[in-house]
Amino acid sequence: MLVRNYRGNIIDGIVKKVPCSSPLAGEARAVLEAYKLAVNMGVSSAIMESDSSIVISAIDLPIQEVDWTIQALILTIRALTSSISKVSLSKVKRRANRVADYLAKLYMQDKLPCNG
Repeated sequence: MLVRNYRGNIIDGIVKKVPCSSPLAGEARAVLEAYKLAVNMGVSSAIMESDSSIVISAIDLPIQEVDWTIQALILTIRALTSSISKVSLSKVKRRANRVADYLAKLYMQDKLPCNG
């Protein structure tokens, strides 16, 4: 996951392994981690991006309509939303995530230096 400033420059990011039961759960977990990072950074305004329209839609759906495998993650995302004054979640094409995907690939190959 990457954090960019208003100019689009990368200012922070996280790459880590997280246990997931499915690709959908992995996408939801990535969005959750983005929200957590934004809250920890103390930002008042954020634009989150994901290439998963299912996860984006799930945030506004009644919880009983959300895939059961991601319901807990979605509830946690909703709770974190109140900690950020202005937040939006946008659908982006998969190619917009190329840098994050590349960093994740390097991490999985043990080729990405870590901060500790």
